[in-house]
Amino acid sequence: MDVSLLFALLVQHAPPGQTAFSVELASDCIKKESCEGARWSDFYSAWTRKESAEHGAKRYETIATALVDTARELLCRNADDSAIPDCVVAKGVIDRQSKRARWDVTTLSVAGAAVAMLESGYREDVQVGRGSARKPSSDGGRGRGPGGEGCLIQAHPQSAWRFSDASTELKQRAEKGDKEARGEIVQALLGSDPESLKRCWRIGLKMLIHSRAYCAWASPETDWDFATYSMYGTGTSCSSPNDGKTAMRTRLFRTILTEAKERTPKPGSKRS
Repeated sequence: MDVSLLFALLVQHAPPGQTAFSVELASDCIKKESCEGARWSDFYSAWTRKESAEHGAKRYETIATALVDTARELLCRNADDSAIPDCVVAKGVIDRQSKRARWDVTTLSVAGAAVAMLESGYREDVQVGRGSARKPSSDGGRGRGPGGEGCLIQAHPQSAWRFSDASTELKQRAEKGDKEARGEIVQALLGSDPESLKRCWRIGLKMLIHSRAYCAWASPETDWDFATYSMYGTGTSCSSPNDGKTAMRTRLFRTILTEAKERTPKPGSKRS
């Protein structure tokens, strides 16, 4: 999938600069007297203002690049969609019966994008973990969920460790119920840098891959995308409405995927 296309779709469906929860540094704010409209941020140790559409778009570019790169890594695909030699795809990607891949880069990228769009709206405070639903930060951020959820996919400490690339020692502690270890794993997903974003995306995409593989066995009669989002959201069911969340995610996924395919040039065709 072309990063520029995914970026355009993110901007179209979740326009940046529309929420007061996302901020940027107020670079023109040198003295308090010149900081009209700005708020002090303990998180950034600087004055901030509501994020502009331009600044948000630049942030989206990094997000889209990290998402597509992560999908390629998990599916062992180069930028030209050729297979990466000696690369092992993520567990659950290959259907054991047909021996075919359940995912391509576009479908997996869009599936992750739809989850994050409804979980976080690509808000900056959620991306970096600024503030929480229980206690807003000094600049109004509410980025962490009530259960300590973090990053754009709002990964929950109770389950994130299962799909994390954290060290074996840390994951073993998390498996035993160590809250500090589980919190440390989610903390590593927060940030605006590419590696933090990729750690976040890896967990979300691995969860989707696992959910689809499990439901292909447990509930083959259910539409695969609905089943995948049901399992992703509940962790136990391939057919749960999940208070309407499953249908919302499925509809958004189908809409964006259709648009992505319509706007992807056919092989051998030229861009207009």
